[in-house]
Amino acid sequence: MKNNNQKNKDINIKTIWKAFRSEKGRKLSFVIFYIFFFIFLFIFFRTNTSNNTTPNNKELETSLPFVTSTLEKNDYTFKYIVNSNSNELLYLVNKKSNSIIVNDDTGTFEYTYKNGVLTTNDLKKVIHSELLSIYELKRIIKSSKLVSETKLNETNEYLYTYKIMNSDLSNILLDTITNGDKENEIIVKTNSNKEIKEINLDLINYEKEINNDLSSFNITIIMGE
Repeated sequence: MKNNNQKNKDINIKTIWKAFRSEKGRKLSFVIFYIFFFIFLFIFFRTNTSNNTTPNNKELETSLPFVTSTLEKNDYTFKYIVNSNSNELLYLVNKKSNSIIVNDDTGTFEYTYKNGVLTTNDLKKVIHSELLSIYELKRIIKSSKLVSETKLNETNEYLYTYKIMNSDLSNILLDTITNGDKENEIIVKTNSNKEIKEINLDLINYEKEINNDLSSFNITIIMGE
């Protein structure tokens, strides 16, 4: 019985092998190969399309209601004003390619992007120099909650009001904050094309965790000055 089974197996294998070696068999093998090949391609491209769609959808979901691409692609100038307890520090800033050139009443100093982070070799430092970067500003705003959007009918400008928790802000600015539950306010002003004109960051609740003597702390960024 075993011999008959083994004989049948040998016959079947030899028969199949001869069938595939024949002209018709070779044609059939090519057809089978291409069928499986196109099935593989279909699955491959379907998977890649799905993977590529997900980040794009997420980007749309987390996109800002105003334009930042102009500032990311082009050079521009702005004022960077720090107000604390009625004391004002004014910086005139020029973003050129990968450099941020800062001027104040003491002179000129420069920040450059290294691995996506603004760094400087100058001893003089700008308070919260991270905010000189549009990319860090975007991170902060995306970590905030949009509270209101207001259109100014007379000028067709827009005001966007955000709230950000101390805990979220400290994660970005890398400070140690004990009370993370307090909120800070950010107001973004744009023109009629929703391009940024001004950003106002009222960070008193955050700064008081670092310096309790403060009664006010505000950073204003005015574009194109």
